Amino acid sequence: MMSYPRSVYLVDYARCRPKPNCRVSMASFTENLRCMPYFEDGAFRFITRMLQRSGLGDQTYLHPSLHDIPPRCCLSSSRDEAEQVIFAAMDDLLAKTGISPGDIDILVTNCTAFNPTPSMADIIVNKYNLRDDVRSVHISGMGCSAGVISLEVARNLLQVAPRGARALVVSTETTSLINYTGKNLAMLLPAALFRMGAATVLLSTSSSKSRFRLTHIVRTLTAAQDRAYRCAYQEEDEEGQTGVNLSKDLVAIAGETLKANIVAIGSVVLPPSEKLLFALSLVARSEGAGQEDQAVRA
Repeated sequence: MMSYPRSVYLVDYARCRPKPNCRVSMASFTENLRCMPYFEDGAFRFITRMLQRSGLGDQTYLHPSLHDIPPRCCLSSSRDEAEQVIFAAMDDLLAKTGISPGDIDILVTNCTAFNPTPSMADIIVNKYNLRDDVRSVHISGMGCSAGVISLEVARNLLQVAPRGARALVVSTETTSLINYTGKNLAMLLPAALFRMGAATVLLSTSSSKSRFRLTHIVRTLTAAQDRAYRCAYQEEDEEGQTGVNLSKDLVAIAGETLKANIVAIGSVVLPPSEKLLFALSLVARSEGAGQEDQAVRA
């Protein structure tokens, strides 16, 4: 019983609502694209078509540096964007939970594209004057899986921390630093898909005032496959412009990974009756495939 893993609970969470001056409607965003000096007619039609299929509405947000023509993409604007969304989500979470920043024992932050020095974890420690013995970790370059990885890191650290310890997970992504100004259509996609925002989650090994209990974390890593490794790749184009290249295999790779992840998580969450039904259906399908193969040979 002493060696059994401790239960980890979600105390509360908060999301960032950026300032009103960051809001960008589809009409204004499209008009700004038309005025960009580096956008040709083909690139403009491509981005417009992707925006129509993206499902984004008029209540999305971009940092003010991306509202300018041309955009002001620099380190200071990226730092300002990160601080805006992180601090807004942090303030909301602290107000909802009523805890003091000094009560936080573990801090895990993640951001894929923007990795400043000092790190984002240090930015939060400095802003909120966290304790000098807080355990801080920053995760970068992990893409869409960074949030799940951060939860796993926080859970593992809570397992070895004193009982009742609290872990804060901060997840965000910056849009001002990944703005691409070249002509490669695949590298223009992030401009149509990503918007600013952040989320904070407070975890604890104490069930007091908690909302949910963390039961399983299942991750499926496909980076060993070249197609999966290259489906989202930060690189320079032929003209030396840096951007994130989203390949055509992205949707197929995401579907295959999701299927493998569902199989993995199904074995730990499904009841025995459902597992038995799945095994029987699998046997029936294999027998049917064998009979069909024999018929084809005959």
